[in-house]
Order: sequence, then structure tokens, then C-alpha cells
Amino acid sequence: MPRLQVAACYPFHPMLIGVAKDEWSKVTGFQRVRSTMRIFAATVYAQQQRGKAGDWVPALIGPGDLPLSDSAVREALLGSGLVEDDRTISNYSVASHG
Repeated sequence: MPRLQVAACYPFHPMLIGVAKDEWSKVTGFQRVRSTMRIFAATVYAQQQRGKAGDWVPALIGPGDLPLSDSAVREALLGSGLVEDDRTISNYSVASHG
């Protein structure tokens, strides 16, 4: 992977940026800039907190590294319009409040 590509995306893996640009932006109701920023900001914060606690964190945050166990990340994702199934949204919301 070219250094310039990584430097332009850091702390995110270029694959995650690609998913956000190429796949997320096609979803009806997805607010591209606002939703992406909420998801990415919550993810960075959650990963920083994990690192401070001495837990493993990825060198670059990739598509599989969104910590859905963190309520802020989960709520950012659910509120983004990416998850269109009401039952899935309800299940994740109940899990976070229960």
C-alpha cells in the first residue's frame, strides 16, 4: 500500500475510506458528510479509549474495526441511514439500553 495513500487517510485504512465513498454514499437517506464524520469521530474516540485502557487497537482503522460495542459508535451508525432495516435498528437500540 503506497505511503501517500495511507498518509491521506490516516488513521483510517484506505479500504474503509473506499467503503464510505463507494458503498455508503449510494444508500438512500445517508447523509454523506455528517454521518461519516459522526461514525469516524466516535470510532477514533472509542479506539483511543481502548488504547488508554491497554487493549489492542488497530494501527489503521479498517472496515471491520468499527467498535459496535461502544454506544456512541453504534448510535452514529444506526442514525446514519446505513442500516435500513427497522428490526435491526430496534434490536441494536434495545441492546444498548437494556
